[in-house]
Amino acid sequence: MSDLDINRIMEHVRVLSVDIGPRGPTTRGEERAAQYIFSELKKQGIEVWTEEFLSPTTFSWYYAVPNFMIFLSFIVFLFNPLIGVLLSITGAIFFFTEINTIETVSRFFPKKKSKNIVGKLGSGEPVKKRIVIVSHHDTSKPSLSFHPRNIPYFRASIVLMIFSVFFISAALVLELFLDSRGILPHISTPLALYLLVSVLVCIHRELYYEPVPGANDNASGTGIVLALGKALASNPPEETEVWFLSTGCEEVGTIGMMRFLERHGEELKDAYFINIDNVGRGNIRYTEGEGLIKAFSCSRELIDIARKAGESAGIESRPFVSKIYPTNTLPCLVRHHRAISILATDRKGLIYNWHWPTDTYDRLDENTIDQAYKLVLEMVNLLDTKDKNN
Repeated sequence: MSDLDINRIMEHVRVLSVDIGPRGPTTRGEERAAQYIFSELKKQGIEVWTEEFLSPTTFSWYYAVPNFMIFLSFIVFLFNPLIGVLLSITGAIFFFTEINTIETVSRFFPKKKSKNIVGKLGSGEPVKKRIVIVSHHDTSKPSLSFHPRNIPYFRASIVLMIFSVFFISAALVLELFLDSRGILPHISTPLALYLLVSVLVCIHRELYYEPVPGANDNASGTGIVLALGKALASNPPEETEVWFLSTGCEEVGTIGMMRFLERHGEELKDAYFINIDNVGRGNIRYTEGEGLIKAFSCSRELIDIARKAGESAGIESRPFVSKIYPTNTLPCLVRHHRAISILATDRKGLIYNWHWPTDTYDRLDENTIDQAYKLVLEMVNLLDTKDKNN
């Protein structure tokens, strides 16, 4: 990639993270980012349109509401065991479904308008393949959980939360039907208090924090998508239709991607989804699976393509299973689409400045962004030429 190309990508990143700045879900900043992406894709001669949808404004309540229900069930059980058990089971169901991109309790949250930006580049030939190149243009609020000192323990805190949710529910059911003489509920007390602390952390997040600039997460990925649009518009794949998708409200629990799949999932059931997220600093990685509870497997075909693309482009990229970062790939995998994420992490698999105010333009590494761009472009080329000689 020429210096002109990387300069163009960095200009996109600068506009999104500096000129526009924080782009919280459903905010004016997110709207301005969507307008910019629409304008840039249109300049490239790509067919582009917007798709509006309604979304909750934060993911905090996805955790706070089920966790509080289970904490409350622990208290209610002392006075009415049956109601306590029903409350705990309901909370556990809400927790499990929401964390796996299935909307349940979130359907009742207040909603505001957001939008996806969708572009499509035809090949001019009969379409034999479809590739969807994905990013998101919104940014997250920080929280105490995302403090840099706490990030190394983030996975452990999630595992403890998951264990607490299901252990308490199971303990109350067993106490109701088997009568353990209060032993199981007594053991559950520290876990219930931990869930209460997690609720307070979510409330603190909503009261005291504002969205971050999001240079790495995810102006870096969006800048690459725009650059890929220009490159592929200049030299379209022969038999492959390429879609460009930038979603709103990814930071609310991938709502934008879920709305996109509702509209286009059937049309794109055989498509390849390549998601670019947090590629502004670190070592390039491609996902073999994603999920906070169950790791849903990425497409073996795309994993192989990513490996070959790295070798072909001379990029040192490695696979990993993401059990910390739910991205736009997760709802694709849950709904049985072929998908993969391209990320950049440090040597421990952690994302730099993740969901923290230090996620700024001056902390990006142009070389990492350059490598991510080359990797995805080579993946598109390999997918386009795959099976042509068969």
